[in-house]
Amino acid sequence: MPLQVIGRAALTIALLLALSLETARVLRGDGGVFSSTRHGDPVSGIQRLTGQDYPIGSCVQCHYQHASVEGASTGTPNPYALFAPDDNNLCGAASCHSEIGTSHTYPGLTTYSQSAHAMNAAVVWPGPIPWRRRSTDAGKCINCHDPHGYADTQGLIPTLGLAREEALCLACHDGSPAHTNIQAELTKTYHHPTLTLAGRHRASEGGDPTKFGVVNRHGECDDCHNAHVLTHPALPASAPAASSRLLGTSYVEALNGAAWTPPSYVYHAPDDPTPIQYEYQLCFKCHSSWTSLPLISPSGRAPTDTAREFNPNNASYHPVEAPGKQTGAVITNSLLPPYTQASVIYCSDCHGSDSPTDPAGPHGSNYRYLLKRYDASAEHSAAYQPTDFALCYGCHRESALLNDDEATQTNFKYHKLHLQDAAGRQPFVPLCVSCHGSSHGSANARLVDFSQEPHLTSFTSWASKEAGGGRGQCTLICHGRRHTLMGY
Repeated sequence: MPLQVIGRAALTIALLLALSLETARVLRGDGGVFSSTRHGDPVSGIQRLTGQDYPIGSCVQCHYQHASVEGASTGTPNPYALFAPDDNNLCGAASCHSEIGTSHTYPGLTTYSQSAHAMNAAVVWPGPIPWRRRSTDAGKCINCHDPHGYADTQGLIPTLGLAREEALCLACHDGSPAHTNIQAELTKTYHHPTLTLAGRHRASEGGDPTKFGVVNRHGECDDCHNAHVLTHPALPASAPAASSRLLGTSYVEALNGAAWTPPSYVYHAPDDPTPIQYEYQLCFKCHSSWTSLPLISPSGRAPTDTAREFNPNNASYHPVEAPGKQTGAVITNSLLPPYTQASVIYCSDCHGSDSPTDPAGPHGSNYRYLLKRYDASAEHSAAYQPTDFALCYGCHRESALLNDDEATQTNFKYHKLHLQDAAGRQPFVPLCVSCHGSSHGSANARLVDFSQEPHLTSFTSWASKEAGGGRGQCTLICHGRRHTLMGY
């Protein structure tokens, strides 16, 4: 074959190879951005090797161009000319990602290797942008991160991610390959603002309360979950213990003081030696006076300081931090099994998906206040409808609240009168919130708080049976009906 033909053929092959390599670079999304990443920075980038032949942040820090360097063998050849086999140990090599990261969210290779994302064979980036990873890549770092960096229309994606913020998690948690469809939950009528707010979360937020408050309100996936640490529990956790799905997250510890006063707080970073203990400690990052609360929530009601409300020193509270204060047979009889006077519950026992078959957790609900069951907290029916009280009837026995025997059922013998018999006495049936307006906790006994009842035109006083020596009294005008020292 003439030399000219051989030369043209070699040139054609070289051009095709160059085109293929360039196409691969475009598909990888790393063309032109590597030097802008933490890996490729010429000053602070990768420095596994030193010397003039190994510039900081250069390709040669991970890839060997030849089988030997200055006569010394580089070892057994590996894919992509890497210095080690193409697995997580490559990223976790000494002086790289073997130890806790500077943002405190990456715990080091040993801990990550025991996490759900590292151990689950279904954890494979599904594509198509960037390209789908191979099934043999299951559990590898490259299912979420591109070591060369990846860019989108907004520029370089932070933390070498394949996508930004929730898009990274929802690429899998939309029902495939993950079995949980979190994306569907986040599109329900009421939801955490994961899809609606973007660009506010930073891995370096740390213990700055302002980063979680009014001016920087947000709720990204990794505000509640640490993908490098969380595990799937063999058995569901029992209240008040935090689920292993919350491991590795930052949290706020409340140091309670006097009744109905805001506590003092201690912030714990994701890598704190004492991991999160209770679910409510996670909620307190955004739903307590540790940060600044908005004036109105998406549900249309002013958010409350849940840390103050759940303080076990209060006169009454739902038993999130500690068992409730009501004791005796009456409280036990009025609760549905398995609840007793000694029970402790989660925030997510009330706030979560409105379908029991949907993923657990307060991601989204079609009910206001992100509730698991309907609660007619504003709409008054002309007649008693059990469905209006579905949330409360998830724990409290309906038959007890419609029974006049206060010795064995409830401590207030007029529940039935107010809930079922009120239709003939007034225009609307009272709701639970009409009398128990502060459902998290109250400065009064038995969660009594009339502040949420719009039909209350006059209120002078209320005294609990505890305060009245076995007899309580109300003085108020509600729905036009006057109660003057009405005893119970």
